[in-house]
Amino acid sequence: MSSQRAFALKIAYIVAIGLLLIPLFLLARPSSADRAGGKLSQLRAAEGLSEAELGEIDPASEAMKLSTFGMRGVATAVLWLKSNDYKKKKDWTNFAAALNQIIRLEPHFASVWQHQAWNIAYNVSVEFDDYRERYRWVIKGIEFLIRGVDYNKKNPRLYADVGWDIAQKIGTADEKVQFRKLFVADDEFHNKYRTPTYEDRDNWLVGKSWYVKAEQLHRQGESIGNMGENIFYARRPMCQMNYARNIESDGTHFGERAKQNWEKAHREWTTEFGAMPIRTTYRKDDGSGVIEIVLNDYEGLSTEIARYAEELNAIQPGLVDELFLKRWNKLDPQDKNAWRYMTSKNPVALGAETVARLLDQHEPGWRSTDIGLVRPLITSQQAAALEKPQALRSVRESELADQAWTTIGEAAYRANDALQVKMEDIARQMEGENRRKAFQLVQKAETLERQRGIIGNYRQTVNYEEWKFRAWYEQLPEALGAREYVFKGRQALQDALLPEAADHFRRGLEDWGKLLAREDCRRLADDRDTIDDLKEVIGSYVSLLNQRDELFPEDFPLADFYGRLAASDPGGGVATAREAADFAARTLAEGDPEKAADAFQSALNSWNRAVEDFPALALMIDRDIGNEVLATLEGYSAALARAGKQLPPDFQLAEFLGLQLTHAPETIEARRQQRSAAEQLRDSEYPAAEEHLEKAIAAWRGLIDRFPSVANGGDPAIAAEISETINLYRKVLELRGKEFPKDFKLQRFVDRQQSQA
Repeated sequence: MSSQRAFALKIAYIVAIGLLLIPLFLLARPSSADRAGGKLSQLRAAEGLSEAELGEIDPASEAMKLSTFGMRGVATAVLWLKSNDYKKKKDWTNFAAALNQIIRLEPHFASVWQHQAWNIAYNVSVEFDDYRERYRWVIKGIEFLIRGVDYNKKNPRLYADVGWDIAQKIGTADEKVQFRKLFVADDEFHNKYRTPTYEDRDNWLVGKSWYVKAEQLHRQGESIGNMGENIFYARRPMCQMNYARNIESDGTHFGERAKQNWEKAHREWTTEFGAMPIRTTYRKDDGSGVIEIVLNDYEGLSTEIARYAEELNAIQPGLVDELFLKRWNKLDPQDKNAWRYMTSKNPVALGAETVARLLDQHEPGWRSTDIGLVRPLITSQQAAALEKPQALRSVRESELADQAWTTIGEAAYRANDALQVKMEDIARQMEGENRRKAFQLVQKAETLERQRGIIGNYRQTVNYEEWKFRAWYEQLPEALGAREYVFKGRQALQDALLPEAADHFRRGLEDWGKLLAREDCRRLADDRDTIDDLKEVIGSYVSLLNQRDELFPEDFPLADFYGRLAASDPGGGVATAREAADFAARTLAEGDPEKAADAFQSALNSWNRAVEDFPALALMIDRDIGNEVLATLEGYSAALARAGKQLPPDFQLAEFLGLQLTHAPETIEARRQQRSAAEQLRDSEYPAAEEHLEKAIAAWRGLIDRFPSVANGGDPAIAAEISETINLYRKVLELRGKEFPKDFKLQRFVDRQQSQA
């Protein structure tokens, strides 16, 4: 190549480079105050993005070297590893510096902001002992995420994450009481991010405001990634729910103010969230797109489906019952008997209440818990274990019983499935025009059923029905009163103002009783949140009664609720205690006191577990259950007495028995009469003293008649008091020159004590 040609090529290259610089300048020209900048700057402005700030990275670091050569991702990974290492070493200064360098490199990588903000607010904060320092790091994490929003102004997930951290981390942490107070008082944060008013400083309301921004962006078409729309849109009204709940639990607002916030929560949940179209992950049958649903459509669809079912049944009345009975009669005999046995034991176990009602009409007497029904399905060892009360089973017997129930359950479920009559089954039994009409109804119902099923799944994901109901009933006067009085009761109890606490608790629990008694609130008795709330409230009342040395009043408004709760607890001891106590009573009646005593002891172990799980039972919140416990104790004492033994000093529920004896009216009367006798004796008024002591002895006799275990070591302290009364009576008789009566009312007690001595 000649030198002239080489020179020409160089000139051409220079000209080409110069020409290429023109579009490069037009594309990359930075913006200024009076100019929009190049195309890239305009796109960044339109998308709400900012440039990576490489100039702020340590120039001597590996990250700077790597990013200079276009290896920004590798540099970020290196810094990420370093930040984790600093966190493990608890080197918070370098940890924060590493995070700052990461975000300089990758300001538009949303997961960097999300992960590291979570790291700071949730993982780093717990490393500190002082809750104020923990709060400071939580706020650091939140502010870190807000910086991410500044770089990614059109990313709704980041806005939603800010809302989540402010609402949930501050509002549900173990230190939530302290965190919420610190957040309200955090002038620096609220001034920096312009919280409108002091009233709006609540973390739930501030979090809610960020969800509002996130929703606006999503409605403008911005993506929320793989998050479901039902979860995304549920978070804003849930913040309002939690705000309404917390202003009552914190004691900030009650009455009308609380009602207004619950009304707002109900409105946002039902008329806004529940009424909006939500895109699902289900595809349309024609493949044209995804199915959209409205959560509030569930009830209307259910009504329509029920109407189609009624129309179908009306075409040929009685056909459903006929089909059911045919299937019942065709069932495998062993499966049928397993179904009978299991449904009789637990009517709701198979969800077969409707089928059971049909059988009650057409085949009364089908119910039976006779083990003979299922003997062909299980081994003789399994049958023996199943017949034995649960509290009396050994570990091996419990395993055998579980195996038996598994086998019986499988057979029962087969029968239950075979008994289900579907709309299509009914239509297939019809002919001619009726068949055509029937299948039209079936097709309509199936289309609606699919839509309802999808809506049901999405409602269940966010507990739609439960929160809808909660936001409604919390507005009721009974609920508002209950929340207010219970809070005041707890405050008074904390301040040791026992009479005031008792009054507030009484009024609050009365309101709870009225609420549960409402026909439209019956379901509250099975609501887990309500159960937890009431167990906590009753627990506070138990603490009050213990301090006042009192039992629950007999007309306590929540006695039935608490008793049913204890009896229905699947892991509790009430059911097993009853089963073992019945077995023990039968065994004692058959003349085997040793075996009966063992069974009674097992029953007491189960009762003790029930009392530990439900402490209010010890204070006789439910008199029926309390009397069952006492009957078991007395049965145990009677079995031991017939075997020539007395109650051991450490028998189960000794404290329970002692508490009932202490509060028994006979004990109170006996003690009162004995005190009067002692006063008369000091004044040498022997006839009056004798009269009072005879009344005390009559009261003690009444106590022993009710609680024979007293004479058999049931409560040594009470027995000692009775002996003291008897000795004082002897002394008074001696002072008056009288003989001890041969028909003394407590002679059997005296003889028993002497024989035990």
